[in-house]
Amino acid sequence: MKGAIKPYQSRAYLAENLKYLKRSGQISGDLTIENYKTITNNNPQLLENGNYSYQLKKFIDEFEFDNLHIIIKDDIDNKPVEVLNNLYDFLEVKSDFIPSIVKKKVSTSINPKIKLFEKVRIKLHVLSKKYAPWFINFIKKYRISEFYRKLNNKKGFKIEKEVKEILYKYYEEEINETEKLIKRDLSIWKK
Repeated sequence: MKGAIKPYQSRAYLAENLKYLKRSGQISGDLTIENYKTITNNNPQLLENGNYSYQLKKFIDEFEFDNLHIIIKDDIDNKPVEVLNNLYDFLEVKSDFIPSIVKKKVSTSINPKIKLFEKVRIKLHVLSKKYAPWFINFIKKYRISEFYRKLNNKKGFKIEKEVKEILYKYYEEEINETEKLIKRDLSIWKK
């Protein structure tokens, strides 16, 4: 069993849904206290989805801790080969195969500079999937997606200090409980 866990800012940061909300134009700008209140009032599940201890307890109760392999997203990002080797060890399979793609970011989302381009890209993808699957292979083969991401990607957005403090308070006990459950120090999540 594998679970990917992200730091409290990322998960409260609306479980990657914030990027979607920005791309779709439902919110704009950085994560200000006003945006935060609007988002969490309209979508309370976005905060609740980051309460990992509740979800982990169910798995631990059902399968026992030693039968689970929990992977922290930070580890995937920072030391992917080590994470993969640990997974191989857990599964008791040969660990001599390291996929060439293991260190490459795949399907990274973007914060588009020009929203119209992103809307056109999404429409093209949907139409291509349905009517011209060969076009998707063409895009992959010539790495057009990577070029597009570089061309139309704004840098990330900022979280106001006040929002970070609110998120930390919301998740503080949750992080401590998760640490106990997975028997691992998660102090990086407390920064």
